[in-house]
Amino acid sequence: MDSGRDPHALDHRQALKITFGVLLPVFLGSLDQTIVAAALPTIGRDLGHFGDLSWIVTAYLLTGTAVTPVIGKLSDIHGRRTTMLASTAIFLGGSVLCALAPNMVSLVLARAIQGFGGGGLILLAMTILGDIAPPKDRAKYYTYFVAAPALANTTTK
Repeated sequence: MDSGRDPHALDHRQALKITFGVLLPVFLGSLDQTIVAAALPTIGRDLGHFGDLSWIVTAYLLTGTAVTPVIGKLSDIHGRRTTMLASTAIFLGGSVLCALAPNMVSLVLARAIQGFGGGGLILLAMTILGDIAPPKDRAKYYTYFVAAPALANTTTK
C-alpha cells in the first residue's frame, strides 16, 4: 500500500540540520553588513576618503545583484552544495582582502569581490530551503531564514 510519502523526502531533523548549515553563511554575510555599516566612519577617517565611503557599500550591492542570475544558473548546472561552498569561499576571500586593503580603492575592489560571493549566499540559502522543504512546510523553514539576519543585527549592538 502506498502511503503517498516520497521515500527520498527528508525527515524534519535532517531538514533542520541542512537549514542551520545553510543559514550559517547567511548569518555571516548579514553580520558583515552590520559591522561594515557601523565601521564606515572609522574607515573613512583612517583612509582619509569620506567622500568615497558610499562606494564601500555600493560595490558590494552592485556585484551581489549582478551575479545573482549567474549563481542561480551555476547552481542548476553544478549543484546547490558546490555553488554554496564556492560562494562562501569567494565571500571569505573577499573578506580577507578587505582586511588587508591599504587604501580606499583596494577596499572598494575587495568589497566588489566579496559581493560576488555574498550575492550567492542569500539566493542559494532560499533555493536550498525550497528544495528540502515541501511546499506546505516552507513557511516554517523560511522563518529560520528571517531569523538569521535579525540575530546578526542584534549581536553588534
